[in-house]
Amino acid sequence: MILCLRERWVLHSTTEYAEDVISQFGLVKASKETLSKVSNEMLQEFLGTGLNIPQPFFMKAQMGECLPSSQHSRGGEMRVE
Repeated sequence: MILCLRERWVLHSTTEYAEDVISQFGLVKASKETLSKVSNEMLQEFLGTGLNIPQPFFMKAQMGECLPSSQHSRGGEMRVE
């Protein structure tokens, strides 16, 4: 018998973190380096909660969906999957 347990964690940033990243890198398509930095920072913050979670083997940061589409937008989020 093979038992395979899988978990998927999706981390969403705070508005403040997203605004900080945007202030550093601007409202442009994020580079691979920027996405890697965001992934690692968010993972480290999450691991700091002390939860006993498995070591991730895949991470992917997404930015862009969260960028304001108009002046009236209220900000957004960043995700790490």
